[in-house]
Amino acid sequence: MCQSIQEPTVPWFRLSEGSERSWSERSWCEGFKHQNHQGKQHVCTWLSRTATYLEISVMVATLILFAQKENASLIEAGLRQITNTLEARVAMGTADQRHALALQQSQFARLEAKVRQINTLKARHALELQRLESRFETLEAEMQQNFSSIKTELEYNSVCSWLSGWQQDQVLQWCKVGAGVQAYSATDRPSDKVTLYRVMLPHGHLDWSVYQNVCTSWQGCNGGKPVAYFAHYENGTFNIDNNKGDINTTMNWVGTDNVDAAKYEQLCVGDSVWTGGCCYGPHACNDGNGVSGQRYALCGCSEH
Repeated sequence: MCQSIQEPTVPWFRLSEGSERSWSERSWCEGFKHQNHQGKQHVCTWLSRTATYLEISVMVATLILFAQKENASLIEAGLRQITNTLEARVAMGTADQRHALALQQSQFARLEAKVRQINTLKARHALELQRLESRFETLEAEMQQNFSSIKTELEYNSVCSWLSGWQQDQVLQWCKVGAGVQAYSATDRPSDKVTLYRVMLPHGHLDWSVYQNVCTSWQGCNGGKPVAYFAHYENGTFNIDNNKGDINTTMNWVGTDNVDAAKYEQLCVGDSVWTGGCCYGPHACNDGNGVSGQRYALCGCSEH
């Protein structure tokens, strides 16, 4: 009988259940049971070992296969874990993105509200500026009107001076001789009350139209007309002397009743007899176109 070969000690592996030797070992060894030849015994021993190693190889291969399967399971589990982790991170990232988006939307909404507030303030400021500009224009117009009134008061309502040299001293176009002066439509027939002005005549040639134009040059003069010469009651003039003629009323205002006085030099009244009008002073009447220097007319403005 061949000697049995001791199985290798493998802590995690055992041979077939119910037998300590494999089928190959029993078959070959039993075949040489009654033979005592030494060579045969060696062959038996070799075959037994070979069979044992073959079974071990099969088992190792099986274990390797199991290990591979186990590794595949582990890999699959690892992949699942990685997948779950990635999905969790993706979900977390999505949540973070949603949170960030919500935060951005909230910030954007606040910015929009701020912009709307700014636009509202701008609109209010624009309206306020427009109101102020309108008010400023109104105040400016009022100031211009007041200034115009003051200018009118200075230029047209200043009282005329009759002192010596007044012809050179009068710097304003119009000055007031008197107010509430009676005008006549015929002899002893009173009509309007007028305000009497002494007005600068333009330089150059004088005629009846120049007197008419100069007395209507100021819009503040209502129905302005030249004062009539002598006792005339002609259309287009104011007769303020009734039938007394010349500048009787004016002389009463001034206090000197001599038309030849130097105070009346260069003071002229339009008339058809003298082309340039009758100018008083020394040697009156003098034709206005023969009088040098600044000449003046008497204009009446209706008080009605």
